[in-house]
Amino acid sequence: MSASRNRQLGRVTFVAAGPGDADLLPLKSFRALADAEFVIADSDSVLLAETVATKAEVFTAVDEDGIPMDHTKRAKQIVESAKAGKRVVRLLSGDPVLDGTFTKESAILEKSKVAFDFVPGISTVSGVAAFAGVSLTSKNANEIRIVDALNTDVDWSEHLDPRVTIVALNAADAAADIAKQLIAAGRAPETPVLITRAGATTAQRSLITTLKETPATVKAAKQTGSGMMIIGEPAASRSTLSWFEAKPLFGWRVLLPTTKDHFNPLVAEIEALGASVTRVPTLSVEPPRTPQQMDRAITGLVTGRYEWIVFTCANSVKAVWEKCQEYGLDARAFAGIRLAASGDGTNAQLAEYGIRADIALRDGATTLQLLEEFPVYDQMTDPINRVFLPRADIATESLAAG
Repeated sequence: MSASRNRQLGRVTFVAAGPGDADLLPLKSFRALADAEFVIADSDSVLLAETVATKAEVFTAVDEDGIPMDHTKRAKQIVESAKAGKRVVRLLSGDPVLDGTFTKESAILEKSKVAFDFVPGISTVSGVAAFAGVSLTSKNANEIRIVDALNTDVDWSEHLDPRVTIVALNAADAAADIAKQLIAAGRAPETPVLITRAGATTAQRSLITTLKETPATVKAAKQTGSGMMIIGEPAASRSTLSWFEAKPLFGWRVLLPTTKDHFNPLVAEIEALGASVTRVPTLSVEPPRTPQQMDRAITGLVTGRYEWIVFTCANSVKAVWEKCQEYGLDARAFAGIRLAASGDGTNAQLAEYGIRADIALRDGATTLQLLEEFPVYDQMTDPINRVFLPRADIATESLAAG
């Protein structure tokens, strides 16, 4: 293949999704997804792709019947997109080094002469165990064996040593049968067992039991879905080290009507307390119904009519800036005018446009606090005719007053 042809190829990056939480992605993985033009994701990683890769087309690796594509078909999609010159990310669910997915698909790219990078993520084995609140080794159990419960040929008689911790992947729905087989093979019935579904996410659910009690515990819990099973002495530490599921809002589901903003600090705060947040975009920010009011305000801005501009939200900053750009204006239009901004987001939005506020209040500040911050000689007796207050929800009235 010629050098000129190589230069036309897009960049391909394999990214391991890990447990599936975007906040757990390594920085390099996050950057690759954010910069991607085309993402090929496994079905259980599509939400992660859509959350981070906001500029990319996301392709779900399933056929017309919703059945996962085989590795050859997935690799074909990668090759075609790379040869089209796109920046491609192959988002692999879980730990693709552990299950062999990376090796199978990268080998096909190698045969096609398509270069690639690989960014490993947090292993589902150690990641889920950490969020479940257990170690995988202890003083008396210093060996780990990983098995895939989807393999029906597992010989459980080879895993009877109490010094060995068994990590069984895809085992949650088969936990009762696995427990019976281990006991039948000779493992102690009192061996601690931990079953965790949706590990390392706010939907995580864990059960702590023993091999003998596993069938009854699973039946009583009435839980279903893929998950991991940890069998061995270290699982007993769950009772004292369960930090994640002990959060004050863990298990809560919160419906948050909000705007379509990609990042919402309130969402982050609620999730930090353990709740699962569903965002519903029910709010929208729109320009004033009468554009002439904004036109008059911007005209007053450049003719020196105003001494102060008070921004009370980031949306108001965006609205004024966009209108200024329509007139061919930039940050110099604010020269000689003093600015006040309420809230960290408002200040950050001004900074993005290269504008610094003379008075910058933090989040939660009230109008009274803003008034107290004004220098005495700037506290005007007739502020309606002197101060421009472009709050998003009262922009029409404020601009009309200007």
